[in-house]
Amino acid sequence: MRVNDLGISIQKFTAPRDDPIVYPGKRPAYSYLTDGVNIYQVRFEEEDFNKAVVFLRDKWCDLDEVLEEFGTASHLKKYPILAYGSNASPGQLLKKFKDVASPVVLVVKGLLLDFDVIYGTNNLYGSIPAMIVKSPGTIVECWITLLDEEQLIAMNESEQLGKDYSLGVFNSFQTEFNKTITVYGYVGLMKGYNNEVGDFVALSEIKAENRRLPERSQTQILQEIMSRDLILHFISKFDIHDVTDFLSKLRGDNLFREEINNILDGTYGTSVDIKVPIVASSDLMNLGTILRT
Repeated sequence: MRVNDLGISIQKFTAPRDDPIVYPGKRPAYSYLTDGVNIYQVRFEEEDFNKAVVFLRDKWCDLDEVLEEFGTASHLKKYPILAYGSNASPGQLLKKFKDVASPVVLVVKGLLLDFDVIYGTNNLYGSIPAMIVKSPGTIVECWITLLDEEQLIAMNESEQLGKDYSLGVFNSFQTEFNKTITVYGYVGLMKGYNNEVGDFVALSEIKAENRRLPERSQTQILQEIMSRDLILHFISKFDIHDVTDFLSKLRGDNLFREEINNILDGTYGTSVDIKVPIVASSDLMNLGTILRT
């Protein structure tokens, strides 16, 4: 987009939609801005959202000036949406926003207090997806994406708002500079996956303090799911020998994937109610308004 920009190529961050086994996807270890081509580190000076700078062209620049140059509005005019699964991955954001006017997204690193991130039961493209569960005392790594209205609509569509998720209000997001703010996040309408002893299973790639749940990587959870009795019986009808074969079938055969989802939902899933207020996307407040309330 701008040949003189210095940043990390977004191509270094494989989208889970392209390779489901990498879910939730690689992400930087810091808050960042992406223009759809590169990513750039962002920091907030004096622990203040109004004093944000981005490292661009080998120097720290005012964030809003860069956003204006990139053709988008101030970060304070964007909607803060939790990114606890693949939505913090630059590669996944590029896939989700390929058809919107602006691929520019600010992603702020932080923590979500008293929740954890677990596997759900309804996969769309092979990966077993993430959802949030209440977990008092747990502090889980989390992010927010700051989205414009068109990006929010595209994100809602990608999350199958009203089918797989609804939008909730969360009051316990803590930024990496220790400011706790209200944000919005996708609340799972699907069931949470239960292991053989009836526990939910956390994503091992999403780090947490005081985690009470067992954790698995994407590869491990797929292996575990393949070994469950009803699923093992079902997939024995097909030429499936390992996770690679299983993923290939999930991605290439819609009827197969639907049956796997039905088994997970009907036998190996439990409803999750995290008891947060639900809100329509048309009623969301932007970050600047939230900071003033």
